[in-house]
Amino acid sequence: MALENIEEYQYVESRVEVVKNIYSFYSYLKSEDEKERNWAINYLNSAILFVVETFGDTLLFAPCCYCGFKNNSMEAYSKVSRFRQEAKDNLINHNLYSEIKDETILAKFNIFIKEFGVAEKQNSFLIPNGLKVSDLLSSHQSYFICPTHCSGQKPKAWKSFLDNNIMAIGWKNKDYTNFTPDEIANEYEHSDKKAIGPFRLMKQIKSGDIVCCTNNNHGIFGIGVALSSYKYKENIHYAGSKENMKCYYSHYVDVAWLCYAKRGYMRTNLFNVKKAEKQWTPHGTLSVKNYIPHYIKDYLLRARTTNDVENKNDETAENVLLLRDLLLKNHNLVLTGAPGTGKTYLAKAIAKAMNDEEGVTNEMEMVQFHPSYDYTDFVEGLRPKEDDNGNIGFERKDGVFKTFCKKALKENNFESNFDEIYQQYIDILLDEEERELKTLVHHKPFRITVNSKNNITVYTSKTQFVVLKEVIRQYIEEGNIVDWKPYATAIGEDIRATFPELRVKENCNNIEKNYIFIIDEINRGDISKIFGELFFSIDPNYRGIEGRVTTQYQDLVPEGDVFKEGFFVPENVYIIGTMNDIDRSVESMDFAMRRRFTWKEITADMSAENMDITGDVRRAMDNLNVAILETEGLSSAFQIGGAYFKDVTNLEDLWNLHLESLLHEYLRGMSDAESKLEKLKKAYFTQTDGEDTNDGQ
Repeated sequence: MALENIEEYQYVESRVEVVKNIYSFYSYLKSEDEKERNWAINYLNSAILFVVETFGDTLLFAPCCYCGFKNNSMEAYSKVSRFRQEAKDNLINHNLYSEIKDETILAKFNIFIKEFGVAEKQNSFLIPNGLKVSDLLSSHQSYFICPTHCSGQKPKAWKSFLDNNIMAIGWKNKDYTNFTPDEIANEYEHSDKKAIGPFRLMKQIKSGDIVCCTNNNHGIFGIGVALSSYKYKENIHYAGSKENMKCYYSHYVDVAWLCYAKRGYMRTNLFNVKKAEKQWTPHGTLSVKNYIPHYIKDYLLRARTTNDVENKNDETAENVLLLRDLLLKNHNLVLTGAPGTGKTYLAKAIAKAMNDEEGVTNEMEMVQFHPSYDYTDFVEGLRPKEDDNGNIGFERKDGVFKTFCKKALKENNFESNFDEIYQQYIDILLDEEERELKTLVHHKPFRITVNSKNNITVYTSKTQFVVLKEVIRQYIEEGNIVDWKPYATAIGEDIRATFPELRVKENCNNIEKNYIFIIDEINRGDISKIFGELFFSIDPNYRGIEGRVTTQYQDLVPEGDVFKEGFFVPENVYIIGTMNDIDRSVESMDFAMRRRFTWKEITADMSAENMDITGDVRRAMDNLNVAILETEGLSSAFQIGGAYFKDVTNLEDLWNLHLESLLHEYLRGMSDAESKLEKLKKAYFTQTDGEDTNDGQ
């Protein structure tokens, strides 16, 4: 059978695979395992042809044969190493690499192998096809890319980067391959100036530059090496959805992603950023450092392999991360399960997992529902108020959830400050009496003043007219004007230039902090009564302003209140509910509410793992829960969670003081309740070998 037809020994098909192989070989050379390190040094010593690639300002080398096969584990490589010529031919025939001899590269190679005790060599190299030696030796930069502009969807967008071996930006679906940066700048000068900076950077990226996909200042999704300059392919990257519209990016660079966590992202504190250096810019589409920061270089070159870079978590933390990712994806999550499975504990741990990064302080609040809890407590309602004369009246007050959402908006600059900025601009014009401006395209001069209604009057050489505040707002927020466009546009841009802190719809969603609202015992309240019209606005598909609803007390909301035009749930607010499957205090949860939440059962087994319950206590717990499953009339919803068994030293006390009464309540009204309870007790006090451990029985 031909070698290429054996799956285990398939040849590589892309440069991305080769770069990852070089990185893998280097990790063997740096391994703390002596066997792995010696194995790699042996092949470093015996190989006669090496592939070379640039990793930022570092050159890395690996034997050609090792780079040429998809399966390059120690075991597999020992079987294919004799196929050196075939591996070389494959790389050259696929136009991936070209063979050269170069004294400068050789000198750097001999310095490289000297570190591992290998004697100097006189050999040739394979370098990337289309690159020159000067390209490999040139200085390189480090770029930091945000994978999406869609709030709360960075993990999914990062997955698209990883799966496609790219990084990408958005804006127009137009091929700029043959455009200079200045020509691209002209494209966006009068439409979206924010695009100009990222496109200038995209056009300067080159092979060998380091690329980091960031999760704001929380951490980094992945570190990789750029393998191309700017490319264009329509809709190559799915960046998420915004306002019910799917967003795609078309401008990209090939990237070999080398370091990334299997789940989530690599947290900021893993990088050991020194005070002399600055961390990456937390916000923005694309930024650059004109050098490779030590904290990036060190992390890249000390990481073991692509698949081994992980957050160091025990089983509990791994479960929490999975649940956190589920919440990030769906916004609303209910943890359901048997008593004592640690649902409330997990809810708090999930909130903390979204909030455990240096410099980030997310917000969490918890309430507990009960049968008397209502809309007034949760959303808003009328509350007694005493006036200055001692008379009692009523005033509208925000409930706990509405207050929480208001805080989420204000602290994340979600609100537009156009009205405030416009008034400041008017004040400046009043002081100046008039201001001279020019239209942006034809540079026609005109003057502006303020009229008695705080609107702006435009004076041209031929006429005068009024530009209303709302027309300027429309231009700034939406970019389109029906009348007097050249003048309204110029005024709008003058406002932008005068007040860089201006925030409008387009930049109010750059959310840094998350707000997690925990509802303990969510099914013990009357859900329809508590949430009212919020059924619509908590839906994950209607978060933000588009999910605005008119509340029962909307007419009483004062001017200046962020929810004056209606209440909505911000995109950075996440809801976690907990509920007991067997709670008989209320009817089944409203179906409309069930549809708006993602449901995750926390089983007794999961709780035992989360709480690290072992030994005899774990055996007693498992035996009892198996017996519960085998008891007619009971099910997994009645199993006993780990919270009952955590830190237990006396199994008999646990039974007498806690479990017996709980199980008696389970069995109330069933036939043969006493005999069933006795069977459960026997199972609880029986070890796995059948020995009864209840000495007092």
